Amino acid sequence: MLDSRKVLNQIYTRQGVPARWGTFEDPWGNALGFFEYLDKSEEKVRIREILRGEKNTL
Repeated sequence: MLDSRKVLNQIYTRQGVPARWGTFEDPWGNALGFFEYLDKSEEKVRIREILRGEKNTL
């Protein structure tokens, strides 16, 4: 998808992955990305784990 600011956007999902993620490229060619949990309760659990400094259990 190319929006009016000429920024490329792609949103991805995959069965079995608890998040959707996206990548985009700005007008200067910088590739950036982000993700969002589909299940907000899972997101809250992961945030608590990060704030407590627990290791990634995935």
